[in-house]
Amino acid sequence: MKLVDKLSVEGGMLKRAKIGISLMRNTSKYIDEEKAPEGLDIKSLVSRAIINGNYDSLGEFHNKSLFLGAMWFQDAWNLNLDRLDKCVIHYSTPEGVVPFCTYNGLNVGQEIRRKHSVPVEVWEKKTGRKLKDDLWGGGPIS
Repeated sequence: MKLVDKLSVEGGMLKRAKIGISLMRNTSKYIDEEKAPEGLDIKSLVSRAIINGNYDSLGEFHNKSLFLGAMWFQDAWNLNLDRLDKCVIHYSTPEGVVPFCTYNGLNVGQEIRRKHSVPVEVWEKKTGRKLKDDLWGGGPIS
């Protein structure tokens, strides 16, 4: 990510191509191919995703990779307004847009859910349908 960050601030023509070429040249620094599962050509997947940049090549990359995301958990004891201001993941709620960084940690989400939720029995009586019949794939009701 440091390499991508460094390259992305450089301007000029063919910026995307320069980033792609630099990433392909440096892939060996970040990927140990000997540890990859048999038959998985990570360099090829990354190259096609960068060069093509289309849904098929990106989809192939996503289907054969695992994204791990992490973010700083914020609550009332470690709230960082600067980080909160830069939060790029949001929940759209009836009360407005709420940054993910505070939705759970500061009980904002719990209060919104409490305000707008109804018990299953009430929903079923109101709609005349069983909730389990409306769930995708008939999954469990939690």
